[in-house]
Parts: sequence; C-alpha cells; structure tokens
Amino acid sequence: MAMSQRVEHSEIRGPLYQHQEIHIAGGTPLDHAVRRLAASVDARVLQETGQRSLWTSSPLVVRVRSTERPVQARESALLNLEGDSAGLAGIFRDLPHRQLAIIGEQGAGKTVQALLLTRELLPKPVQEADGPVPVFLSLASWHPDIPLMTWMAARIQQDHPDVGESRAQGRETALRLIRQRRIVPVLDGLDEVRAGSLGEVIEGIGAAFDDRAPFVVTCRREEYVAAVEASGAPLARAAVVEIDSVKVEDAIRYLSSAFTDDTRWRPLFQRLRDDPDGPVAHALSTPLMLFLARTAYKRPTTNPDELLAHSDVQSVEEHLLDAYIPATYARHLGLPYSEYQAKRWLGTLARSPREVHWWHFHSPIADFAAGLLFGLGTGWILHLMWNTAAAIGGTLFVLASVALTSRALREGKEIVITERETADPRSHLRRYRMLAVFVAAVAGIAGWVGLSAWIGGAAGADSVTTMTYALVYGSFAAAATLISTAWGRYMAARLWLAVRGLLPFHLLRFIEDAHSRGVLRKPGVFYEFRHVRLQERLRAGNSLLLQDHPYEVVKPETSRLQIAKAQLYVPVIRLVAHLAVIFITALVLGATFKGGPLEYETGKAPTRYDVHFQVGGGVDADFTPIPAWGWTMPPSSAVTSTFSVPPHRLGWPYRRLDGAIKVKNCEAASIIMSITANASRRPHTHVLNTGRGTSFSTLGWKLPNDLNRLTVTFRRIDHAPCTAHIEWLDPALYADQLFGIRSHFD
Repeated sequence: MAMSQRVEHSEIRGPLYQHQEIHIAGGTPLDHAVRRLAASVDARVLQETGQRSLWTSSPLVVRVRSTERPVQARESALLNLEGDSAGLAGIFRDLPHRQLAIIGEQGAGKTVQALLLTRELLPKPVQEADGPVPVFLSLASWHPDIPLMTWMAARIQQDHPDVGESRAQGRETALRLIRQRRIVPVLDGLDEVRAGSLGEVIEGIGAAFDDRAPFVVTCRREEYVAAVEASGAPLARAAVVEIDSVKVEDAIRYLSSAFTDDTRWRPLFQRLRDDPDGPVAHALSTPLMLFLARTAYKRPTTNPDELLAHSDVQSVEEHLLDAYIPATYARHLGLPYSEYQAKRWLGTLARSPREVHWWHFHSPIADFAAGLLFGLGTGWILHLMWNTAAAIGGTLFVLASVALTSRALREGKEIVITERETADPRSHLRRYRMLAVFVAAVAGIAGWVGLSAWIGGAAGADSVTTMTYALVYGSFAAAATLISTAWGRYMAARLWLAVRGLLPFHLLRFIEDAHSRGVLRKPGVFYEFRHVRLQERLRAGNSLLLQDHPYEVVKPETSRLQIAKAQLYVPVIRLVAHLAVIFITALVLGATFKGGPLEYETGKAPTRYDVHFQVGGGVDADFTPIPAWGWTMPPSSAVTSTFSVPPHRLGWPYRRLDGAIKVKNCEAASIIMSITANASRRPHTHVLNTGRGTSFSTLGWKLPNDLNRLTVTFRRIDHAPCTAHIEWLDPALYADQLFGIRSHFD
C-alpha cells in the first residue's frame, strides 16, 4: 500500500481561508446539518493544515503499522495493517468497526495524522455530504465528569456554530448527529485529559461507543500502553496503529529537499548515515524534531553542524526546541516582536494548561487592588470629614474588605461558561466585560446612594457637597468591584504581568500573531500550543503558574438559572461584603456615644441610687439596675447643683444631655428646670410636672463645644403642700463624634 504524508513548513504567514458556496437541496433538517457541518469542518481543517503547510511538494514519509504491543483485546481488531499515512483513511474505512487508535512517541506527528485523516474522511463534495462527517476534537478541554457525548455535542456547537439552524439549536442538533452515528469523532490527545487515571478514561471512551459507532483517538504510546496494562481494559473493538520512527534516508530527503545543493548539511547527513543508531539520528527520527531542525537552520548563516556536538538524544532535542523560537522570531524578518519578547511571553503562556484561556490569567494583585481602592475611597472620605477617626475607620474597612473577599473566594469558585459558548476569545471576553460593568455599576450606585443618605442626612451637608462626595466614593466602589469580577481579575493580572514584562499589553494580538506563525494552533475557538514538547520546554524555564483556580467550567446541561446564580455568586459575595463594611462603618460613625458621668462640684448634692427594671417575666425574670440621681423639693423650695464636665477621652465635644427626668410623690407639683452651660446667661428651661417624664433627647438642647461646667436649678412654682421628688434616670452626656464632619460642611 503506497501512501505518503506531506508535512512541510514554509514561509506562508496568516490564516488560510476557503470560500465555499453551499447549495442545500432537499432532505431532512439533519441532512442539512450534516452538510453545514461538513463545510465548516472542511474550512477549519484546511486552515490548520494550510498553516502547517502539510500540502506541499516536499513530503516527509511517515509510516504506520499495527502495533505489536498488547493493547488490543479482540482478535477482530488484530489486523496486519501497514503502510504510510497517506492511506490511513483507506485503512480506517476497511476496519470492521471503524474504530482506530493512533499511538506514537512524543513528536511522532499524531495530531498531524488526526488532521490529515479528518481531511481525507470528509465526504466529497462537502456540499452534498451525507455523512458520516469526521470532526477533529481536542480532548485537552474534556473534563471526565462530563459525559463524553454531551461534551462532544457542546464542543461541536462551540467550534462549528452553524451546525444548527440557529445557535440555540446547535448543541441539540450535534447530539442528534452523534447518536445517529452521522459524525466520526477524531479525538486528539487522549493523554492530555486531566483525570486521575488514564485507564478509567479509556474505559469510559470504550463504553461511550458501541460496536457500530466509529471514532478515532490519538495518544502517546508510553501512556497508552501503561494505562491499558494497569487497567487491563483496552478499547475492545479498536485497531491500534503505531507511528514508526522516521528512517534515516527519509529524514535526509526531507531536510535536503528545502536546501538544494546546500553544503552546510553534508556533515550532518554523513553522520546520520554512518551512525543510524546514534543520538543525533535517534533525535531526528520524529517529524517534530525534523521540522524544528529545518526551521532552526533554514537561514544560510546558521550551521547544522552544531547538532553533532551533542552526545545524547535529550541534549539534541533540547537544543532544537530552544532554537525554534529564535528562528521563528528572527530579527531579519521584521516582526513586531523581538526574539526575547516572544520567548518570554510564550514562556508565560506555556504555564497554562493545554488550552490557553483568558481566565487562566489571575493574580492576588486583583484582590489587593480591590481592597486598596475601597480603602482609599473610604479613607479619603473619612480623612476629609473626620481626621483622627479616618485612619481607624479606613484601616478597619480595608482589613474587613480583604478578609471577607478572601473568604468568599475560598468558599466558592467563580465560573466561566465555555462549554455553552460559540464565540471566539474576543467575543467570549466581551460578554464577561459586560457582566463586570453591570456588577460594578450596581456597586457604584449602592455606594453613591448610601453615602448620599449618610452625608446629606446625618451630617447635614448641602446637595452639591453630598453629590460630590457620593460620586467620588461611588467611583471607588465601582472600580474596586470591577476588579473583583472574572474580567476585572483577568485585566488586573494581565496588566500586572505586562508591567513585569511577562506578557504584552496587547495579549490577544500577540496570540493571534503566534497562531499565524505556527507556534500556536486553534483546533476550536481557543488556542493551544501546536507542539506539546515546545510548551513543556518553555514551561520549564518559567516559575509562573497559570491554572483554572479560582474558576471552574460549567457543565453543558446546567440550566440558565443555575448559570446566572453561579456566575453572580462570587461577585455578589464580594459586593455584599464591601457594602456590609460600609454599613457597619457608617452605623458606628453615625451613632452617638455616651461620655463619662457628670462629676458633682458645688451646691446641693443629688442622692445617688439605682432603679431596677425587670427584664423578662415569671420566675426567670431578671432585674437590671439603672443609675439615678434624686433631689427632694419641699413646697416653694429651690435647689442648685453644679457639675464639672471631664473632657472626652477622644477629644469629642458633647452634643446633648442624656437620660430622662421626672417629678414623683407630689400630684400637683410643677417645677421649672433651668440648665446653664459654662455660666451662660441664657439657660435652657423646661417645666416639669408630676407623672410626666421628659427625655432630654426630645428637648433639642444643644450644648457648647467647649462645655466644662453644667449648673442645674430646680424651682417649685406650685402651691401644693406635699414634698416632691425629682429623679434624673441614667444621667450622662452624649459625645458628638460627627462634630468634625458637621464643621467641615458648615
């Protein structure tokens, strides 16, 4: 069986697009869906293979054969398959169950085989496709707790949004096509599934497909063999083919085809022929390393002899991996990014899981920035209005805000919807930006309304002043909440990494450029490194770690109500935490506090005693003592008592008297009460009558800010013969901690 795979990387830059006109004739809605899907798959695979330059006149022959390893269960799967990969589609069609596993070592070209097989299995012409349609799917994004069929339907909807008559119907249409076996899933990267046991994943795939359901799966050879041996459960009906190492003469033919009569390569070619089992020949026995060598030494000023200086396979491979980025971003190409920048930025991207998602970029700097903004906003307001208390209130605010936010993050994860999305990264990010702006607007309005009520009400500021302060604080609250959202955390982390030189400021532009140069690929709507070995090599030199925490991917079957609830959980928790701190701070600062008791100085000394008030009822009743002062008033008498007022421990002035005063024990008694502050000539007076207690808070008497002495005079103005008793219950002064605020607004 004569077959050949054409693998070439040329200087073609930018995406390759295919224009197709789809003329859908008669048929069922699913027939139409098959044709739409075939056209979409054709365009996407053509773009990927075009960027890899797989269809060129300089082929690399890659041979496949049935594996001799004990990883096949049934005799019906033990077929003597052999050839090169150009005829892999024919091999697949001849299989009894049309189930195939492709295994090979790292860099053997498994993904290339999967892409080419997808291309070859497409019905021709795609406008008249009747199925089954091969669909390339990267398993790196599959979470094993999601049913495989459900995940495939969601991913098909995501990668090929036109599969349904409308986007809302896409997932259901894809699921029906899968169940009716009108799709051939080409599942790439079984070893990249994030699961505890690869053997269990293999068992799950085997259980998901019956003997009439076709599929193709690729996996690294060592991982696949180890998993099957450990679990004892291979893919029962699948034939397993293994990608052979590239022969020396095939490797020389591939390298020399791009460099005709180039004497630079002769020493290397001679070494390969003289020592076919040596480290250099062994390293150059995979398509990946051959491609890297061809890329690294394509310029006439380079010297392939460098490879001969390495004494082991690993050092040769590491040298080629390290040379790839400098060759791709060489200065003479006039690229917008230097070699140093590209390597540094790609090293950061390499720290992400297999697929590069925007939510992988997060940093504690976002929490710090959010707490700092809230603290600055509150501290600024309190500093202008309060001075001494501003530092205390602002510090408490920051501590409480950061603590509550951190607790919310520990107890709940913010979700990002990927399995239900059909948008590219820019559109996906745009949706989360809209959500972030909405939540931030709610926080800003809440802060504006709350502060307006406090300043305009409790502090008595005018409307212009109230509006100014409220707008400033609302802006701080909105900005802090914005940073607390998924989009805000991404932006904060991205900017922080950009400032440190670990990422470019225009990240998506750089990623799209890397895709156009073949460093990244785009099997779906998200990007990933084209070569896992390159990602692993770049990752090894970078200590930064990008991962999914504190985010999780929502399952496709999740209802819209559950999605909305989960999306808003963490932002709302943060918002409630911040607003709670605002409320508590305002409540504490807006309240009034009792000062120390008045100290008797001269005149008639009041009798001091406690009045017990019952709390509760029955046998369990308790009695709470309340301090009281008393004066005895015979008929036609008058008494005067002078008290000194000690300074408040925080320096606050006193606002008013506290407690309640009443006349007892004489039914017809009527007494004039006069209270003079600091020997003022304008005392406050009030008539007290028997049985009618008066609360000082209702009198509205304002005390001077420099209060240091208080004189109380009682004079009877009735003619009753009985002796009256005056009782001042809970005598005290209320401190005015809002004095600084009020004076600021006066």
